[in-house]
Amino acid sequence: DIGYGGLDHVIASEEHVKILVLDTEMYSNTGGQASKATPAGAMAKFAESGKRTAKKDLCRLAMTYKTVYVASICMHVNPQQAVRAMLEADAYPGPSVIVAYSPCISQGFPMAESIQHCQMAVDSGYWPLFRYNPELAANGNNPFQLDSRKVKGDLFKLLAQENRFASVMRRDPKHAQELDEKLKLSVTEKNQLLQVLSKEDLQGQFHKLVEGLSDASGAGDSITILYGSETGNAEEQAKNLLQDIHARGLKGQVSALDDFEFEDLPNQKVLILVVSTC
Repeated sequence: DIGYGGLDHVIASEEHVKILVLDTEMYSNTGGQASKATPAGAMAKFAESGKRTAKKDLCRLAMTYKTVYVASICMHVNPQQAVRAMLEADAYPGPSVIVAYSPCISQGFPMAESIQHCQMAVDSGYWPLFRYNPELAANGNNPFQLDSRKVKGDLFKLLAQENRFASVMRRDPKHAQELDEKLKLSVTEKNQLLQVLSKEDLQGQFHKLVEGLSDASGAGDSITILYGSETGNAEEQAKNLLQDIHARGLKGQVSALDDFEFEDLPNQKVLILVVSTC
């Protein structure tokens, strides 16, 4: 937070500079004061009743330049993703910013439980993991990659384990609930936005796939799409792909794998399998 103007100047310069931000969500080196990186509802020095405003999202600010490599990592939860982000950031021919979730004693939970606590932060959507690589856009791909799984944890359970949130709840439950709801709304909106950014890649890949099939089916062969789906996601995407194929004047059909007669498999010239995993 201190020196942000200088940081912004550096990443806007397009110079080959690599920056690692250890985000403790407060001014840890000077005693734990509130900063713009402190989330809404958290208690810190100069915000004894809980911070009222939302956390400044450094990653989203950096991504607006569209020329900065950006990653959100948590070494305790996904070390492979963290290492990959560092390698990609180092190889990127321009400025790179990696923001790492960094537990701090001033957050108010035992540091011996950091690994479990970080897992809860990622699972609840409080700290999503992702990478943004502008070089991918140059090749027609989505530069955004969402690496964390679907939100499945309880945000309020996470907050209850941190004294910076729990102390506000003990002091003024009604006020704390208002602040925590504000934080939940902010986290939900952020994760919805990240999901949208991630899904743009799927639609883009579909269009590229269909464009390639236009050449493959130039002889007038029908395209067969088979899907395996338990949750309905693969079925939905398979049918979307069929609509895209028909919109380009190509012939195609779609079927569930369970319903397909595999005796007909040798007769299929162009075959696409769409599956998803839970």
